[in-house]
Amino acid sequence: YASSTYNSFISRSGFFASAISPKVLGAGTLRFTEGGINSGTVSAPTRFYGIVAVRSGVSVSSGSGNMIFQNNSQLLSGGVEPLIPTMNYAGSVTGSIKYIRSGSSYGAYNYWSSPVSGVTTSVLNTNYGNNLYQYNNTLAGGNVQGGWDSPITSPIAMALGRGYIQTYAGNGSVTFTGPANEGIVNAPVTVTGSNNFNLLGNPYPSSLSYPRLKAANTNLGSVYIWKNEVATGAAYNTNSYVVITPTGAVLGNPVVGFNNAEIGVGQGFLASVANSGSIQFNSNQRVVATNTTQFLDASEYMQMRVRLSNAAQQSFDIGIGFDGGATDGFDFNFDTPRMPSSESLELFSYIGEQEYTGQFAGELSATKVVDLGTALASSGSYSLSLEQFENFDPSVRVYLEDRKTGSFESFRAGVPYTFANDPSFVGVRFKLHFMAPIVYSATGSCVEATNGKLLVVNPNVSNPMTASLRTGNGVLISSSSPFIGEHIFQNLAVGEYNLQAAYEGADLIEEAVSIESAGLLGSLSMTASATTTSIADAIIEFSATATGATEFIWNFGDGTVVTGTSTPVHAYMAPGVYEVSLTAISGGCSSTSVSEIRITDNVTGISGANQGDAVSLFPNPADEQFNIIKNSSEVAYLDLTDVAGRSIMKNVQLTNRINNIHTKELKAGVYMAIIHMGDTRKVISVVVTH
Repeated sequence: YASSTYNSFISRSGFFASAISPKVLGAGTLRFTEGGINSGTVSAPTRFYGIVAVRSGVSVSSGSGNMIFQNNSQLLSGGVEPLIPTMNYAGSVTGSIKYIRSGSSYGAYNYWSSPVSGVTTSVLNTNYGNNLYQYNNTLAGGNVQGGWDSPITSPIAMALGRGYIQTYAGNGSVTFTGPANEGIVNAPVTVTGSNNFNLLGNPYPSSLSYPRLKAANTNLGSVYIWKNEVATGAAYNTNSYVVITPTGAVLGNPVVGFNNAEIGVGQGFLASVANSGSIQFNSNQRVVATNTTQFLDASEYMQMRVRLSNAAQQSFDIGIGFDGGATDGFDFNFDTPRMPSSESLELFSYIGEQEYTGQFAGELSATKVVDLGTALASSGSYSLSLEQFENFDPSVRVYLEDRKTGSFESFRAGVPYTFANDPSFVGVRFKLHFMAPIVYSATGSCVEATNGKLLVVNPNVSNPMTASLRTGNGVLISSSSPFIGEHIFQNLAVGEYNLQAAYEGADLIEEAVSIESAGLLGSLSMTASATTTSIADAIIEFSATATGATEFIWNFGDGTVVTGTSTPVHAYMAPGVYEVSLTAISGGCSSTSVSEIRITDNVTGISGANQGDAVSLFPNPADEQFNIIKNSSEVAYLDLTDVAGRSIMKNVQLTNRINNIHTKELKAGVYMAIIHMGDTRKVISVVVTH
């Protein structure tokens, strides 16, 4: 094959050779496909340095270990097909493969696991002796180190999903030979007293995604991957762990090139679990390792990364975050306890008296303080820096308190705080103070008015703040004295403003604020079906128009107030002169119109004398019904309202001589029956009793 073949996926119309001559394949990805020939054999030793992905429907035989995978290469097979066809790896590899894994050199610890089945711990033996250990959390109670005191004195089978510890590893290179592990692997885990650590291992010849592993195992907590930079016989005291927290953050002692929440091939790792049971590994958790971007870049959590560094540019990272699903105490699915491993350079936070590498608290709704601890063996110059600050509201401020020097400074990304370590200092030296986000809301101003308001809320009950409001061109309008809780800026016109807030002696928080128009009201008009009428006809229909109005309030002058409609009907019960007012509302703005209604004491019955006896009503008072007698063949209609003019019945057709009107569902009280016939109408007061 041309070398370019191995740097890309072979398409479905490609090919697969039944025998590959000895060849070293370059870095990249080789994908076996089902294009015509869907099986074959690697019949001669062939080394792979990149990624080999075996597609669905393809079977590849490795012969007797002829597929040789060099350190950090990947074999993807036996997986469940993803939704994207070009990314599936559901094919199989039969026979044995060889996977060559490089660990750390002589004098250092290595945490191993086997990516193939059928091997024993003899593959880990070196010329320097066995030096092999299992992890047993029944030993030494809650002492993590004590669990190592379980040496392997003669070869045993390397269980799938289990980790093994090797010291004095010689050249650090191990060759695993056997069938490639595929499918589901269940690794038993235990909890003994306060020790919930188990030594697990990646059982596949490809990398594992920690977030996918965690999603399949709610029992799984934080993961600790041992890191060796300097060969030494006292490795546990001078090296540290890379920590993957339950939220997927990669913390601890950074490793160049290791940024993603992934677990490499042949890697053993310590893991905390919630209870005894098992951890399930499956092929859906396998990924093509990238380790090129920070996992935190895509995080949904409100979290930050704090780094402790020395003059030699060595560093240690911890994470602190906030989430509504967490509490201020220990949360198994959020918090990562510290794994003590280095007294020369280490940073941690506290929950109570316990130490943590990753810590989450509940929702940031008030001031919260987090204590920081350091493990620094010597005096000298060190620095604390904010490396990541993600998904926080722009108004959130973080202040670093140095209790030795008495300083209280804004802790910003890109501005490290440098300090001289004092090994004699007793107690917590550093505290991080988190200010909850300020909240503000604006009420609009009416047109041609200055009645807008701006409410500013400082929820940090122990940290007063001052606020000032300026126009868009910087003119100061008003400022507050230090306050906790609420402050209101009033009498604001429509326009753009700049809100500035600050905690005493600290940096400014700036927000652009708009005071919108609270509501545009067009000209308000009110009409009535009659402005002067007799008491017999004193049922008035009103109507209002006001462009933009969202609410109407009617006061009919006789003690009756009706809201919510622009077309009410009102019955006056006594003669008199009534002042009717209408208020139209839009947002916080209103407009009022007033009119006069005159009700005379003339009683005419039905308008039009010749219809005087055309309609009558009985019984009155009525219980369950009343009857309307119509002495005319002309069709009539009934409207029934309550005394406030609210419609109860509308346009009920009266076609018979005697028409029954049921009142059983009506409340007891006085109602107005309005009977329309032709161009006349008659109003009769009806009393309903039950």
